[in-house]
Parts: sequence; C-alpha cells; structure tokens
Amino acid sequence: MVLVTGDGPVPKLIRRAQERGGFHPDHARWTHIAVYIDRGLLVEATPFGGVRVGQLVDMTFGRELLVRRRSTPLTLEDRYRIAVYALTGLRRGYSLASLPRLAWQALRSTLWQVDHRPDIRNVTICSTVVRNAYATALTTDLLPGQVGVAWPADLSQTVELDDVPMGWVRVVP
Repeated sequence: MVLVTGDGPVPKLIRRAQERGGFHPDHARWTHIAVYIDRGLLVEATPFGGVRVGQLVDMTFGRELLVRRRSTPLTLEDRYRIAVYALTGLRRGYSLASLPRLAWQALRSTLWQVDHRPDIRNVTICSTVVRNAYATALTTDLLPGQVGVAWPADLSQTVELDDVPMGWVRVVP
C-alpha cells in the first residue's frame, strides 16, 4: 500500500481531523492511501471519482511524500489477491454522506473512540478500500478489534504492517 501526504486544502483538513481525533502527528500526516497494483498503477477511492484505478504520479494534492507499507512476508499469490480484491470495488461511489459525521467526530476529538465511528461495511473511503482488500484477501484484519471506519492514520500506526525501505520520494506532476 502507499500512504501519501499533501499540501492542498483537502489533505490539510484530513490531517487536522486526524490530529484532533487523537492520532500522533507522525501518523496523522498521512491523508490518503491506496493499493499499489503494478507498474505505477494503484486502486484508490477519491471523493469525486469513487473507487478507481489511477496512476501513482497522478495521486497528488500538491507536493506529496510517499511511504510504502505491507504485511511481511507476502507471497506473490497474496499480493495478487490483495490487488484483485481492491479491484472488485471499482466504480463504487465514495461515501460523501459519511464525511460530515467523521468531521463532527474530529471536531469533538472522538476519532480515537473506534466504536463511535461509522461501520466499515457502509463506508467507502480510501482507507476502507485498502483495509477491506487486505482483510478479504488474507482473511486477517489490519486493525484487529476495530469495528469502525479506518483512517489513513490507523493504517500508518498499525503493527500489522511493516514499512518497506525506500527512503522519501517526492512526486513531481
């Protein structure tokens, strides 16, 4: 998976919401997440495109930094299954209706109370696409015991994933 942070207005709102919700700044900085599938292509969910295949170089909200995380060890078959399950959500609409509730939770600083978050089966945002693809493909949850919707910061801080060494990369559109 690929975690991204940006400088535009939407990433700033997400970052602030995650920080107000109790996430450490090291994790709250990540404002978007996608499943890398191959050759610069990824599966992501965006507010105005829903679940779609995009190009890594197009995943920009201004200047962005990338970090890759994955479960280790993953076989080639595991990676294939994650990509396929992420692709099954193509053309599913983004859960714009859930955003006011998530924003309200952020304002009240209750994001850390996962039992108050919307149910993940009813929400399509970038982090739930990634979480659900992993859970379906590997029959294990990246956030064990967490019922509510996942934020990019959740997937940044989970101990179920390891960082893939690559150094920091700046994407230039």
